[in-house]
Amino acid sequence: AELVEAAGTPTQVTGSAQRWFAPGFMERRGEVATDLLHALQSADRHSYGLVCRALAAFDLRDRLGEIAVPVLTVAGEYDEATPPETLAAVAAGVRDAESIVYLDTAHLLPAEAPDRVAADLHEFFGERPVRALVPAAAAATASPT
Repeated sequence: AELVEAAGTPTQVTGSAQRWFAPGFMERRGEVATDLLHALQSADRHSYGLVCRALAAFDLRDRLGEIAVPVLTVAGEYDEATPPETLAAVAAGVRDAESIVYLDTAHLLPAEAPDRVAADLHEFFGERPVRALVPAAAAATASPT
């Protein structure tokens, strides 16, 4: 976070290119990788630094059992930032959860395998009934917006 805040997001491009994408993706889909890396380079350094700090401090693993909605974790085989084992542990801690590992992908699954990710999300969430996230009593007393 300190480096980004001091020197800007361009300092993150090379490392992110290596972490975000599986081997060979940049050669196969250079336009997608380039667009994402340009967006990173253009990101506000202070905002990006705040995100880095928030992610480093955010750990609610001890509360996973409280999650009452379906969860699908998706991990890339080569993801170093959020390895498949980490997401499998998250899924194991949630009552209604599944975990998928995509081969030949890294951290940015929607960029590397958009059709597969969309199909898996549709299949996972399309099979489940919609549940109210707010108790009925609370919803009845809420003022309309």
